[in-house]
Amino acid sequence: MNAAVQAALADFVPGREAFEGLLEQVHAAIARDAPSPASLADARQSLELITAIYHSAATGTAVTLPIAQDHPRYRGWVPEAGTFARAAFNG
Repeated sequence: MNAAVQAALADFVPGREAFEGLLEQVHAAIARDAPSPASLADARQSLELITAIYHSAATGTAVTLPIAQDHPRYRGWVPEAGTFARAAFNG
């Protein structure tokens, strides 16, 4: 087993991690056409989570993920002027 692990790691070169590693991967994707560190599916899930957070804060209701196409915030999550602040701080 140890020999198999050693063989698998023989060509491994550790890279930077955390934010620094992410930026290095983004640069490689742009400059050298390397694979992107995040997919479109990753981006969509992130936007759905932010959408759910804004909507829940503004309305005080739970949001089920993934967000359905008929959800009021499906086409845009930017809150109307001042509505987020009122909902968040005035309850």
